[in-house]
Amino acid sequence: MKIEYENNKIEKLCNDENEMKRFFKNAKLEEGLKVLMSILNRIENVSELYNPVYKGYNYEKIQASENKYSIRIIPKKRKEIYRMYVEPKEGGVKINIIKIDDHSYDV
Repeated sequence: MKIEYENNKIEKLCNDENEMKRFFKNAKLEEGLKVLMSILNRIENVSELYNPVYKGYNYEKIQASENKYSIRIIPKKRKEIYRMYVEPKEGGVKINIIKIDDHSYDV
């Protein structure tokens, strides 16, 4: 799957370990983002996140938005509120990462 980024800041956060450390200040969240990015780079279509293997990432459509979804940074951890917000494109073979934050739904 092809990954695009809303801006350079998001791209740097998703791909630069030093930026992850500055943003999260939490080793579990840093590792969670690295694993999530690895998954997104490996799958062919964002719909694969509905596969039971990835169920804990809770890929879900954001209410009141036409085509925006959220993904947990750390699967199955409701207390870790950070999520990645994405917009699938071209039938899901491409996504745009919009932002990463503390589950505010303000996209």
